[in-house]
Amino acid sequence: KINALQASGVINGITHDLFAPKSNMTYSQGVRLLVKAFNLKMDTKQLSNGNYYITKAADKASYSLAFLIAQQNGLSVDKMVNPKDTMTRAQFAHLVHQALMTKGNFPVTLMFINISDGEKLSPDVSNSLQALLNMRLIALSDDGKFRPNEAITRSEAAVLIYDATEFVKKIVPVKEVV
Repeated sequence: KINALQASGVINGITHDLFAPKSNMTYSQGVRLLVKAFNLKMDTKQLSNGNYYITKAADKASYSLAFLIAQQNGLSVDKMVNPKDTMTRAQFAHLVHQALMTKGNFPVTLMFINISDGEKLSPDVSNSLQALLNMRLIALSDDGKFRPNEAITRSEAAVLIYDATEFVKKIVPVKEVV
């Protein structure tokens, strides 16, 4: 899955020949990955109106455009996040779900699945995890844990991105009736 993402240009290593799968994913890496994988586009009209997305990201940083694009597409990246901070498994999964929803309203039978270590999750993050569990894009451990507050590794993030983008390709979104 990692090789497929690399071949398609979605994911890069930390160097030309080193992916570092067990390293933690930073916010800047995670947001760039989501923007690339889901082919999120910038709204130039919104940009020309001066509605900039202000973060701790420096304007000239390589990742600042990805933060702007993510925000414009409805991803809830905290404006005060440090791009060099490590993302948790719950934070990344929540953003993956939001990125998925930019591609359509997918038909999913929602069944509540108990996340034994999810009692302190916000309702929004909990709802995202429930949707991803029901889409079978994430799984719990044998004891029902997701480990939401642990850092997500680069390999875990890549596998989730691969599975989510394949889901988009295989499932036809439900057309909204107007």
